[in-house]
Amino acid sequence: MKTNPLDSKLFLAEYWQQKPLVIRGFIQLFNDPIDEHDLAGLAQEEEIDARIVRRFNGQWKVFQGPFETFDDKCKGDWTLLVQGVDKYIDQVKALFELVSFLPAWRTDDVMISYSVKNAGVGAHIDQYDVFIIQGKGKRRWKVGAKGEHAPFSPTENLSLVNDFEPIIDEVLLPGDAIYIPPQFPHSGVTIEDSLNYSIGFRAPSFTELLHEVTDQAIASELAVPRYQDNKSLLNRQHPFHAVTPAEIQELKAYLTSQINSSAFDDVLMRAISQSHLPETDEEDYTLEDLMECVNDAQSLYLSPGVKPIFLTDEDSTLSRFYINCVAFDVASEHQSLVQDLIHDGYLNMNPELEDIICQNEALQSLLLGLLNLGYIYIEDQ
Repeated sequence: MKTNPLDSKLFLAEYWQQKPLVIRGFIQLFNDPIDEHDLAGLAQEEEIDARIVRRFNGQWKVFQGPFETFDDKCKGDWTLLVQGVDKYIDQVKALFELVSFLPAWRTDDVMISYSVKNAGVGAHIDQYDVFIIQGKGKRRWKVGAKGEHAPFSPTENLSLVNDFEPIIDEVLLPGDAIYIPPQFPHSGVTIEDSLNYSIGFRAPSFTELLHEVTDQAIASELAVPRYQDNKSLLNRQHPFHAVTPAEIQELKAYLTSQINSSAFDDVLMRAISQSHLPETDEEDYTLEDLMECVNDAQSLYLSPGVKPIFLTDEDSTLSRFYINCVAFDVASEHQSLVQDLIHDGYLNMNPELEDIICQNEALQSLLLGLLNLGYIYIEDQ
């Protein structure tokens, strides 16, 4: 992907989560990896989150997918929005390369929207960072300053804010992009029928993160010692129903000790690797299937939407990695090979790699597990 070089250090120092930025020529000679017909097809699938936002005769309305038909909903100024398209199309997943100076675990998904002339979803505020890339067409973007912007709901499932004084007011052409941090009000209005690609970032709240790590602690059967009282009970002078500040502090200390443990690192890594990947209907691969792939010199590719993460240490070794809350252990002699798969997104078979796989059952088991979970797939070179 040929891109306009963005000074990542300058961007992180002066813009990231601080102020919005228009990036002209973010992608040179950008060709849309999808069109509105493909997008409409995805919006008809049961497992895909899609919606239509329209303004017709001065009234806002939101329709939630999946959609069987569109004619009765696509009236007036309307926009079709489809979440998580990166989980289905490799060329859309490749857009994450544009923001690879940010950690993979912070990225969420790529939402694609198609909007007709004069359409938009209204002025609103997001709670997360977003890069919005202009595909075909033109769109005018206005961004306001942070401040007190009271939300209101003109219809169900739509939260808007009133008009604001723009600090950015620009028309984006194909390949241009705009970065908008959290809490900055913004609105986009289509000048020509447009496709837009929104790279969103994860911004869990405390309760959301607590919920996620609790689920993973339960799922991974985290083994930790139970809470125990200390000797302060010997001098307790308080009523039976009272809870003392010292006891509250002891409970907090117990929780903190577990959060600071290495076992909790694993739980947290599982939680932040959650990608909500689509379920696969593939039949289980057998060892014979894998070895046939190896012997036929077929390549192994990471599936769309798959974003492996791993916890680095002082030696930058990769002994364990995580995909969608699942942990995979890697033998020391295979760490370089697995890093190639994670960073490049594929493994091309060659005689040396064939020998390594054929002679190692642990590596065969790892690759077979990834295949059967749908995290990698086989393709002819």
